[in-house]
Amino acid sequence: MKIITVAKLKKDTVLIFPSAVNLFLIYSHHIRPFIDTHTLIIERNAKKSKYTLFVKDKKKLFLVNNFELYHIIKDPDTDQKTLKKGIEIINITENQFDFKMVFDELIEIIAQHKNNLNVKAIHNHLKKILTKEINRWFFNKNIFTIPKFCQLINITESTYHKIRSTSIS
Repeated sequence: MKIITVAKLKKDTVLIFPSAVNLFLIYSHHIRPFIDTHTLIIERNAKKSKYTLFVKDKKKLFLVNNFELYHIIKDPDTDQKTLKKGIEIINITENQFDFKMVFDELIEIIAQHKNNLNVKAIHNHLKKILTKEINRWFFNKNIFTIPKFCQLINITESTYHKIRSTSIS
């Protein structure tokens, strides 16, 4: 494990690891916009102390986890205090990538902010991403069911069904 500053990460070419892109998209489009600014700042500070995984390929770094860090790195208006923050990183190989770990990190964020999110839309997007094989590996089922999703984010099925559906993009 090594520590690298946000400023250094901003100078490097940081991309999202291809196998995790869809989970990052869910975070970016269906979670992050609905987290209030104060909460987001608190989460940014909390996430910076968590280790972050990268797959290094020649001159590129592929971010594996830590959804909010990607937005910090890409934000052109990052403040000086944040730029100086050290991030604990671990470089892994492609073979060491663990989709379950990244999925679990996203589920944890959804559970924390479920009251402000359209969990039906998020569930529908996750169902599209999770293949039959992944579902069998994670849940011993062929599909990502509503009851399983509700259990993971700690809501009842009746709460899930009471949520108004909005268009899903």
